[in-house]
Amino acid sequence: MRLRANQITFGYKRGSTVLEDVNFTVDEGEVLGLTAPSGYGKSTLAKILAGFVKPLQGEVCLEADGKKLERGKGYNPVQLIFQHPEKAVNPKWKMSRVLSEVGMPPGELIEAAGIKKEWMSRWPAELSGGELQRFCVIRALNPKTRFLIADEMTTMLDAITQAQIWKLVLSYAEEHQMGVVVISHDKELVKRLCTRVVDLAAGMP
Repeated sequence: MRLRANQITFGYKRGSTVLEDVNFTVDEGEVLGLTAPSGYGKSTLAKILAGFVKPLQGEVCLEADGKKLERGKGYNPVQLIFQHPEKAVNPKWKMSRVLSEVGMPPGELIEAAGIKKEWMSRWPAELSGGELQRFCVIRALNPKTRFLIADEMTTMLDAITQAQIWKLVLSYAEEHQMGVVVISHDKELVKRLCTRVVDLAAGMP
């Protein structure tokens, strides 16, 4: 399966665009980096890839054997992990409900993410950003997820937590042949994690 961004253009004001004719593909099992300074529309592109925002022009599509697939209703095979996890969970749900919204992950995955049993009965506001992001990450590591969009996923976290989360995600992606798009302004991080890099500021290769 392949995720294709085809001539994506987006702007908030008429005549002003933050993304213009963006083109790239991501294959299953590939780890692609998207990098650019602030203001180049990285987070907007992440939302477009996951289907949360529609581009002004162009399209994002899934392909298999050269044919376009319909995403349809139900579980979205393109999952987005935001930089700020508190914005991605229902503050009125305890963490056990947040985690089991699309099916409780297997115990070994929960353990690998470093999630403690006592966190399950807490509210989102009772967890730190790093603890909360662990929940958001493994919630997206679902067998139905074919592509994961990581938008500055670990930017707000300490170095140890960053390393733990990326190790988990990349290991899962390799095992399940899941494509990963790493969106970051940190070029060293992208270079270290990714097999191919697209620099939005420099134009498409």
